[in-house]
Amino acid sequence: MCWGVVLLLMLVSLSLTLPRTEFRADLRQLLPSGSVDPLMQQVAGQYQQQALLLLSHSDSQTLTRALPILRDKIAGLEGVSGSATDPSKGLDIATLVNVFGRFPLSLLSAEAEHARLNDNYDYIVERYFTVLSQPGNPLVGLTIGSAPLLNLVDWFPRVQGKWRQDGEYWYLQGEQRYYGLFLQLDEQALNVKQAPWLVEQLDVLLTSLPADTQVLRSGMLFHTAVASSRASFEMQLFGGMSLLGVVLLTLLMFRRIKPLLLTTVLIGSSLLAGFAALLLVFQQVQLLALVFAVSLIGIAVDYAYHLLCLARYTGERGRALVKHLTPALLTSAVTTAISYLLLTLLPIDLLKQVGVFVAAGLAFALLTALLLLAWLPLHFPPQAAKSKPGSALACRSLLALMLLAAISGAWQLRFADDVRLFNSSPAWLLQNEQQVASLSGYTQYPRLLSVEADNEEQLLQRFAAIRHAFSAVGLDPQALSGLDQWLPSMAQQSQNASWLREGLVQGQLDDISSYWQEGALQQLLDAPDAVLTLALLPEALRRAYPPVLHNGHHWTGVLRFAGSLDKQQLEAVNQRLDFPLQLHDEPALISASLKQLRLYLMEFLLAALLCMGLLLSWRYGVKRGALMVGICALVTGNALIIGQWWLGYASLFNLLACVLIVALLVDYLVFITEHGDSGHVRQALLMSSLTSMLAFGMMVFSQTPAIYQFGFTLLVGLSLGWLVCRLLPAAWIRNINEPL
Repeated sequence: MCWGVVLLLMLVSLSLTLPRTEFRADLRQLLPSGSVDPLMQQVAGQYQQQALLLLSHSDSQTLTRALPILRDKIAGLEGVSGSATDPSKGLDIATLVNVFGRFPLSLLSAEAEHARLNDNYDYIVERYFTVLSQPGNPLVGLTIGSAPLLNLVDWFPRVQGKWRQDGEYWYLQGEQRYYGLFLQLDEQALNVKQAPWLVEQLDVLLTSLPADTQVLRSGMLFHTAVASSRASFEMQLFGGMSLLGVVLLTLLMFRRIKPLLLTTVLIGSSLLAGFAALLLVFQQVQLLALVFAVSLIGIAVDYAYHLLCLARYTGERGRALVKHLTPALLTSAVTTAISYLLLTLLPIDLLKQVGVFVAAGLAFALLTALLLLAWLPLHFPPQAAKSKPGSALACRSLLALMLLAAISGAWQLRFADDVRLFNSSPAWLLQNEQQVASLSGYTQYPRLLSVEADNEEQLLQRFAAIRHAFSAVGLDPQALSGLDQWLPSMAQQSQNASWLREGLVQGQLDDISSYWQEGALQQLLDAPDAVLTLALLPEALRRAYPPVLHNGHHWTGVLRFAGSLDKQQLEAVNQRLDFPLQLHDEPALISASLKQLRLYLMEFLLAALLCMGLLLSWRYGVKRGALMVGICALVTGNALIIGQWWLGYASLFNLLACVLIVALLVDYLVFITEHGDSGHVRQALLMSSLTSMLAFGMMVFSQTPAIYQFGFTLLVGLSLGWLVCRLLPAAWIRNINEPL
């Protein structure tokens, strides 16, 4: 009755919480809360909602004819808020001309500024007639009315970095031309349901391009889609294979359908309880947490096997079975649940979710075993289970060998915290990212540079100084993206306007002005000396670039750098500046946070072993408690060392696996200590170990490095743990009521 009421409440809770829950596949969920750089956190979302397609074909004209059709179809997809073929990301060019055309003498291209420094008006004249002879350039017609010197035509391409113009389209020059298609995404486009669907729709639309078109993809969207699809597939595969293993082993062991049904009920209800608790506590659920939480199957099934084996070989039912089983189940559940609940104390959302899921699932598995399964008629004829005692010599030899391996291997442990080691994206997508980064500087993880100033003019001048410093140390200033590309300093604007006005007055530009309508020259000369400021830039333009933050009298400017920048290069740049330039490198920040997380996990493991030692010593005495914890520590240490030997390094996911190894091994040792050297205990342990090794062994086939490392370490640890338990001599595992 009580069990049914709790189950009903869980179903009601699920029906209320599931519709409002958002599922995500984001590596940042691994990071400790508050460890993300505030500036990076503020700016990162801007880049996560952008994607870039680079399209190349041997016949450029054929491709450019197909581009506008593809652009418009993509713009109509759900989740896409904008699609454009120019680097300004769909900003209305007429709006831009209307804004910048109000400053017809202030804005010059880099080449024109070089001509100003050399007082070379001939360059302005030559460029005027060159540009005028380009009837296919839409900027000529749009700007000639407001900026009759046509200097804006050259100035607009200045802000496009490495991009080159081909009529109304823009391309990057590599071995061939790569035309860009820039996508702006809605925030919901990156959730685990929408991202795979959107990428699938994009792939369908891309098939309409001419045959042999090469497509390069870049952006968080594509990585999220792959991670979401893979995590969902692997969660279903590993969960399904685990259940299949449970089914086959249960049938093989009991040769009856009813034990299988009861085991399935216990596993299913515990998973339901974990899921309900997870959705009740968290509004955003990380898919990777669910993959790790599937490990609940391997723990919960232990309770079913111990109950069924005890009932089979003792003939006990109902109250007698509950009385016999409760101490072992309760001790096991409490120690394991405490281990996982300690994860909720860590400042990492993903681990908190794993802890809540498993702890809630274990609690309901315990209730299911004691309140439901133990009271059902099982119809097992009583029979004796054969027990082959362990070998003291073999056990001592194994433990000594493991101790020697732990001591020698501990000094060689090498932890790798580099975020790139956990990248689960396929090789073709990573290669696409590298090619796109090489061509355009567009990278998945932005590197941001920040500088502070007292006012807007000082900030713009410092931006210019940074670009000069980059050029001086051999770094590409075009790899810097920022609002200063659209907004020269006020001093520079005034110098440009004064030089052009002087040229018009002195007749240096008469070859141009002679073609103007009457009064146009005087109107240009009489124009007020206005300068372009940040406040006058269109809002859409400001959203498309790293922000300039203004807080009272304090200004912070941000530049995005597409290349690699090590400490030595940053120091070289800073040596050429009279103000500090700060680097915000997201991969480096994430790697540093992963190291911090690893240290948290190591502290957690020590705390978990200490808590278990206290509980087990209270229950079984100091000697038994110390022996049980010592075995757990030895097995866990060897699993970690073997994992490093096999993988070449250890990571936080190996440590996370160690948490579960300790939890499962304590279960085995508790049941042995509670019930002594009984044949039904050893058979239950064998069944539990086999199902757990099957569940976690499947993870070795995962394409996600984190899951692979987790599964491999667990497979090794559980194998060693079962072997130790099997070899324990009877003198070491007497019944709890007997002295050690």
